[in-house]
Amino acid sequence: MNRYYRWLDHLPLPAFFGFVFVFFTGVRLILAAADRDRFTASLVVIEVVGGLIFAGILTALVAWRRRRAGGRSTFADMNQALRTGRLPEDAEPSVWAPELERRRRSVVASRIWGPIFFGIVGVLGVAALVSGQGVVLSLLLIALCVGFIVFTFVAGHRSLVKIDSLKRQLDPRDA
Repeated sequence: MNRYYRWLDHLPLPAFFGFVFVFFTGVRLILAAADRDRFTASLVVIEVVGGLIFAGILTALVAWRRRRAGGRSTFADMNQALRTGRLPEDAEPSVWAPELERRRRSVVASRIWGPIFFGIVGVLGVAALVSGQGVVLSLLLIALCVGFIVFTFVAGHRSLVKIDSLKRQLDPRDA
């Protein structure tokens, strides 16, 4: 899995756009094809346009994050360090310290807003379940939301521990 993440971090932006578009649109079309009554040519067009918009937004976000982190290589090194908990030998404190602080603030915010968002979506799933609209999908949505809420807390805690460890590793170099 680590090799996949490393590959994705180093992917050029046009290839990243294509990968996200094909993956997102493919999954959406497979799910739409499961409901044969709804599967029409207009739905395919809507899914393709939605995939283009989603891939464009995600690619723009990744480009912005890479630029802010100091480039694709530094961005990939930062993600690798956050996965492993070890700084690379050539980590520049003037680049890494502000980015680690940004990542820390982002994780803290996601630990607050993630459960709120998934809680609201879970309530919508409960409302759909109570109204009898797609019982199986409603139960699946509720289960996914509960899982994402738990994941947000667990992954957020792990990320904070790793970020704090990386900041401590960076401090002796800063002196």
